[in-house]
Amino acid sequence: TLRARLEARGKETVAHTRARLRSHTDEAMRSLARSEETAARTAQQARAHNADVGEARDNVQKLFEGARTRAVVRKEKMLEATFASRRAVNKLDMEERRAVAKLEKELEERRNRAVRT
Repeated sequence: TLRARLEARGKETVAHTRARLRSHTDEAMRSLARSEETAARTAQQARAHNADVGEARDNVQKLFEGARTRAVVRKEKMLEATFASRRAVNKLDMEERRAVAKLEKELEERRNRAVRT
């Protein structure tokens, strides 16, 4: 009968629609699982990258601090050398002044002796 055929077709259509919905739902769930795996992998890579960047930043900071320390030490050594050379020059100047004073005194004594004789 027509009614029986219509009911059967309706049942087939409902079953087919349910199967299609179930298939689409399963595919959506698999897609969601893949997306979650990708997101987890990306997050792990980002954490690893951030750790690498942090380590690189620390290494660069250490290099700069080392360079700064070496520059300070070098500057201190240069200042020490400069002061040492100034002290040596001052010492030579004083010795020269003493020698000149001694010579002038000796010259004065000779003049005095020459005047007396």
